[in-house]
Order: sequence, then structure tokens, then C-alpha cells
Amino acid sequence: MAEKRRLGELLIEASVLDKQRLQKALSEQKHSGKPLGVTLVQLGFVDERALLAVLGQQLDFPVVQVEGRRIAAEVLELVPYEIAIRHHCIPLHAETSGPGRELYLGMSDPTDVEAIDDVGFRTGMRINPVLVGYSQIEDAIQRRYKRMSFTVSLAEDISLQKLGVAAQRFVEEALGAPLEDLPAEAPGPVGPLLQAVRLWRGLQR
Repeated sequence: MAEKRRLGELLIEASVLDKQRLQKALSEQKHSGKPLGVTLVQLGFVDERALLAVLGQQLDFPVVQVEGRRIAAEVLELVPYEIAIRHHCIPLHAETSGPGRELYLGMSDPTDVEAIDDVGFRTGMRINPVLVGYSQIEDAIQRRYKRMSFTVSLAEDISLQKLGVAAQRFVEEALGAPLEDLPAEAPGPVGPLLQAVRLWRGLQR
């Protein structure tokens, strides 16, 4: 993220933040160790979209909203889950036609040269970093990679829909209640299946 003092000054200049709240955020940030921008958003002092607008202008990077954006499974596969977690990034789009291969990479810190070099080396592609909100990347990593792994593993040989319906029926019969009335977790071997069924139901919405 941007340098702390400078980011705070920019937000104040943009009338997004006042000095009192900046000082409170800086104090909290010393304890949490999180980037100042993340701290400001989590404290409710700054809206993340306003923060991104200031950061995008300061860093001269395009700002991209991930919410509602479709990311192809083959693009997600270019950057493994553990690398996305390590560098707090999410692959958005790949250009494989033409003379060069390029990957547009959503990053909470698009100035992180180490992360860019690592992803570029692993993919063999030119990396075009874009700025994405911290919380959006958190959500995208958890939702997109879980959805991809779940779909691939369960739809390999049989219909995901049929399997999901059958699994839900089995869990409800085994535990003696409709899925909506079951607890968050269940003991014994049915427990993992219950979690898988809940995930499947979530993907259907």
C-alpha cells in the first residue's frame, strides 16, 4: 500500500478523512500491523471505494471492481491458491493471442514488485497489475477458488446437480431433519458431507 503519512495526507486533502480519525487509525495500525488503508476501512473511517480512488490516482494504476465480474476457471488456474494468498492477488484476465502472453492481476498493492516477479516467473506471462480493494480480493480468493475446486472435483464424472441433490437427501435422512434446520456442524462421518452440501447449495444461489 502507499506510504502511511502520504496516504493520510492525500485522504485529508480529498476531504475523505480528518486528522483526528487519521491519528486514531495510525494508533490502531501500530497494534494490528495491517496496512493503513485496510485499518481505515475496517474502522469505518473511510469507504473502500473512496480509498481506491485516491490510491489509484496516487499510484497511477487502474482501479477494478471484482464484485460481479466473471473470472474464467482457466485464468484462476494460472495462479495457484497458495500464491494468491501469499501475494494477496487474484488473476482477472489472460491475453494469450498475439505475440505476447499477458495476465491482468488484481492486487491490493500493485507496486509489490516481488509479487509481480513471482507470478510472472510462475506463469511465464507479462503481468499487468491493477488495483483492487483489499476486502474484494479477500472475498474473491475465498469464493472463486473454493468454487473452482468444488466444481472440478464433484463434476469430474457425474452431474453436479444430481450428486448435490442425492447428498442433501442422504444428510437429511441420516440426521433426521431438513437441511435448513440442521446445526452448522455435525459429529461423525456425516459432518464433512454436511459441509459439502451447504457449499453446493451456496453455489446454486
